[in-house]
Amino acid sequence: MPIDFQTLRQDVEDTLSRALAGDGLIAEAKRHAVLGGGKRLRPLMLLSAAEAIGAIPRDFLEAAAAVEIIHAASLILDDLPSMDDAQMRRGRPTIHKAYGEAAAILGAVSLVGDAFHLIASNGARLRTGSGQVARACELASHTIGAIGMSGGQAIDLEASRRVLRQSELLQCYYSKTGSLFALSAMLPPVLADSPSDQLESLRRYGLEFGLAFQLADDLRDPVETTKDRNKDRNKHTLAAQLGSAEANARKKKATEAALAALDIFGERAASLSELARRALA
Repeated sequence: MPIDFQTLRQDVEDTLSRALAGDGLIAEAKRHAVLGGGKRLRPLMLLSAAEAIGAIPRDFLEAAAAVEIIHAASLILDDLPSMDDAQMRRGRPTIHKAYGEAAAILGAVSLVGDAFHLIASNGARLRTGSGQVARACELASHTIGAIGMSGGQAIDLEASRRVLRQSELLQCYYSKTGSLFALSAMLPPVLADSPSDQLESLRRYGLEFGLAFQLADDLRDPVETTKDRNKDRNKHTLAAQLGSAEANARKKKATEAALAALDIFGERAASLSELARRALA
């Protein structure tokens, strides 16, 4: 039976609120970015992955908050005038519009620091060995860096200037979107020092979930989203290249691949399976 997503979502909100306490403009901007709503898919994936490996989900709330904070930092940067130049996010002004571009950049950098602190703190609370904590931080750094989200965003920017090849768009989706979902699924087995086959299965789940999620976003009507899509309309997406029918088929294939990766966990993967069905329908 899947875990209680509603209760755990509130636990994540409480953890985020505590982690982002503080005074000053940057602290206020960070709270605006992180606490302004959202489905919390990445934290819920992380907590569901903890259940899949036989751990207690609430033991990983700090790591769950960390992946949401990394996500929020990436959105701040994506929305900047030099990037997507978005004016609204989740029905509210973006951070650079509400607090200024300098506060947005400093807030994003500060959030990344907060995320690493939370991952290390979670490892200490679990009495995880220093090697596992180092590995978790290494994975987070790769996810944020040039082979992950930053590299994916660079490819995404190219999509507003030229028509990308399908291979480039796939690399963008796996890097920009899939890598953070993969990190979310992988942090519990890394911190718990789980067997490598479990780690690899959760990595595949996260990557394929991310691909399906991005394709779903491509196919969604802009009026249904909470993001300012003005600049996105100029981008050439994979769904636009494939056409809606083939893009839907590709989304279904990625969803099935994500679910198939969970076979190793049996009934313990019920929450991860339910999360995919809800988010990727």
